[in-house]
Amino acid sequence: MIRSEDVTVYCSCKRFKQFGLLCRHIFKVLHIGDFRVFPRQYINRRWTKDVVSNSPMRFVGFDEPNIDKTTDVYRVVRDINIAHDHIINKLVTDMEKLNQFRDYVNDYKEKVDEVTFDAPRPSRRDQFEELIGVPQPDQINIRAPIGVRNKGCGLSIRYRSL
Repeated sequence: MIRSEDVTVYCSCKRFKQFGLLCRHIFKVLHIGDFRVFPRQYINRRWTKDVVSNSPMRFVGFDEPNIDKTTDVYRVVRDINIAHDHIINKLVTDMEKLNQFRDYVNDYKEKVDEVTFDAPRPSRRDQFEELIGVPQPDQINIRAPIGVRNKGCGLSIRYRSL
């Protein structure tokens, strides 16, 4: 089914709605209808050259030692990022709604910044001390081992050939 006013195409297999990919039925309808320009609403942002990566996991502090990628936190963050990408892909054609979404996200970000306090991350040295349970000494003395010879210095006893 096609609505020619805004070139919206619907298919009963609902592949685009489920996976974000157009099915062969929609391609055939667009081909038969002789549409020369591909409808903008069917082009996802991730397919364009000017896309900015929304990679969720690089901004979130998953390098923290106490956060495991199998926890509920990881799943919730992944779900939020999938929903975020879906919303942006839907709103990319409507600038007014996209601006409203941006304002909503910025307002929520300001509320979160007011409530939360970012403590400074411990240094790697402090993390190791906590992991091992022993504080690292300020000075470490390393002595050369006794009786160790360098590689390739040869044997002290020479064997005669037969």
